[in-house]
Amino acid sequence: MNAFKDKEVKAIICSIGGHTSNKILEFLDFEEIKENAKIFCGYSDISVLHYAIHKKSGIVTFYGPAAMTQFGEYPEPLSYTLEYFEKAISIAEPIGRVIPSSEWTDEILDWDKKEDLARPRKLIKNEGFEWLKEGKAEGEILGGCLPSIAHLIGTEYWPDHNNKILFLETPEGQDFGKGLSLAEADSLLADLRIIKIFEKIKGLIIGRPFRYSEEEQQKFKEIILENTRGYDFPILYGADVGHTDPIITIPLGVKAKLDSLNNLFSIEEAGVE
Repeated sequence: MNAFKDKEVKAIICSIGGHTSNKILEFLDFEEIKENAKIFCGYSDISVLHYAIHKKSGIVTFYGPAAMTQFGEYPEPLSYTLEYFEKAISIAEPIGRVIPSSEWTDEILDWDKKEDLARPRKLIKNEGFEWLKEGKAEGEILGGCLPSIAHLIGTEYWPDHNNKILFLETPEGQDFGKGLSLAEADSLLADLRIIKIFEKIKGLIIGRPFRYSEEEQQKFKEIILENTRGYDFPILYGADVGHTDPIITIPLGVKAKLDSLNNLFSIEEAGVE
């Protein structure tokens, strides 16, 4: 709150995520945040704050890089991450077409042992987007880390998903070396189905999952399709969003477009003035 109130602070960049971000909510003054709108950026558990600010303050926030994880990349931040961060927060124009990164990584180098300071992480070729369901969609974009936003279901901080393009991404599991368990991902997607989110949205984007083997990725795709059965909105899989790197920066609440025929994911509206 001090950062939002301070006129000299132009942007708030979260240091990292935080599993108990929801404990901050009762201490936030959303009217003050609205009156002192500024760039607020982070990802993962910061999804909780993005959703609450979107619902209560109605300002655009940015789902993107954090200080330790992306800006602290050794020996320097990945150029793709920087490019889309700057497009999102520095230019009063729409980001436009989102081009998939040429390479990516989810390699873990132990910070405690300073392995991350010994060499850059290994990057592998990115195969680009995959469409699990074809189609076109336009609408405001909203979303975040799947287990994080689930904290808010049924609360006053849960936003309206009507006619939205929803993006979801998955974090590490209980074992940091592995991704979110497929059983938990399945259960969380079922929660969204039960509360009829999939009846409301116009399109779905799934971020490239963190630390999934090829076999786990195939199963994850099946889980997504099973939980969205009966709905015909387009589903884009493997976007540069979330816990793998590099990542794009998404202004939440602005217009976006999906079009499988043209392999298109675009941000159609600027997040800053």
